[in-house]
Amino acid sequence: MLSEIIKNKMIARFKFYDANSSGTLEASDYETMVQRMTSARNLEPGSEEYRTLHDKMMNEWEQLQKHADTSSDQKVTLTEWLVYCEHVIADRAIYDVVVVGQTNAIFETFAADKDGAVSVDEFIAYYDAYGQDAESARKNFGTINRGAPEMTKSRLLEIMEEFHFSEDANAPGNFLWGPF
Repeated sequence: MLSEIIKNKMIARFKFYDANSSGTLEASDYETMVQRMTSARNLEPGSEEYRTLHDKMMNEWEQLQKHADTSSDQKVTLTEWLVYCEHVIADRAIYDVVVVGQTNAIFETFAADKDGAVSVDEFIAYYDAYGQDAESARKNFGTINRGAPEMTKSRLLEIMEEFHFSEDANAPGNFLWGPF
């Protein structure tokens, strides 16, 4: 069972991913995220980077649907999402595959200049891909990255760990997907 604080963080993440604000996660949410991400990165449809990003995002959707869509209706409800999150958090091996895999994909996608770090501008582009505003992105970047100008992959992995496991409401990683 998810604690109240973890549950609230997972709800915030669900809302962040719900690109069309329908109250469910669907393939169309992931397609929208792909379009926003590729636009933010100026990737041309058909290019190798575009196809790679598209394939990663759609694979993420397919895995989520496979493991969370218990009603088999091509949608993941908030209830299904929370059960899925509980399962992922409860099993470290699953967490490492799902969350660490997603974290690596996020990092590779938004460390656009391939310098080994995500800048605040790259983080803003990530937030924009999810339909979030630049000011929130800038504020959350400062919070989660403790004021550092760039975020390394190891720091992003720490942030994800805090987000998924910390019971401390003030832990910086809790603000990765905005306030909860």
